[in-house]
Amino acid sequence: MASTLTEHLRALPDGALAAVFSRRPDLLTPPPTDISALAARAQSRVSVARALDGLDLFTIEVLDAARLTRDPRDGGTTSLAAVLALTATAEAEQVRSAVRRLQDLVILYGHTTECVGQLLRHDQDISILVLASGTGKEGPGPLVSMFGATVQSIPVTIVPGNFTDEQIDALA
Repeated sequence: MASTLTEHLRALPDGALAAVFSRRPDLLTPPPTDISALAARAQSRVSVARALDGLDLFTIEVLDAARLTRDPRDGGTTSLAAVLALTATAEAEQVRSAVRRLQDLVILYGHTTECVGQLLRHDQDISILVLASGTGKEGPGPLVSMFGATVQSIPVTIVPGNFTDEQIDALA
């Protein structure tokens, strides 16, 4: 996982970075000199407070759950599974939506592939990983590329991304 916000911002495609600027316009005034200055500004108390001002109470509570579930053994990271466990009384999709809002604002950050890898390392109850391959010109997708290229501690099944639900059910 990108260990710093600077690394995360540096890895974002141009379109994703532009989306961050549209959600947090204060990051552009005055124009940052480089990505490190942008990351420092994004983490400043004033900028974070502005970003949090527009959030509902539930999303703030999810952010608090993410803070409380940080694992010091992994550099202070957390996982969606840990946040979901702490917010067990809420609907999982509502929690995921709040996490996406926080990621869109770069209040929380991290790459899906690395977050899934972290989840697999810590959750011994997961016994198989099933992934759908991408169908576009971009290739199979980041998860398939990551998990298909290395030996895993659990079986990984990759199904074509254009399979219908019925075709997937027929495999079982």
